[in-house]
Amino acid sequence: MRLFTPRQRRPESYYRTRRDDFTAGMTIAGGIFAALARGAQFWLLIVRGVRRLDPARGLFAFMSVVVKAACLGALIGFAIGWTLAYLWERWHRRRRAKRQAI
Repeated sequence: MRLFTPRQRRPESYYRTRRDDFTAGMTIAGGIFAALARGAQFWLLIVRGVRRLDPARGLFAFMSVVVKAACLGALIGFAIGWTLAYLWERWHRRRRAKRQAI
């Protein structure tokens, strides 16, 4: 019994699954990278909240910055991933066509 079943392959489904996987990977990577980068830049919001004796407000401000950055980074990662996957597909189709023509 298999734990994970393979995806059903339709005719000419070679590119679609790879495009989707690459785009999803870039979306996740973009979101994580942006959240980590903004978190490293704005961690002082928590310190300011503790100094003002209101750590909850500082933590909330920090979390809002990180969540906004993660969402924006994911959108940018999606756009970059979709574009790169589209260009890769065009390049690979052209390369396969040349190889079959020879």
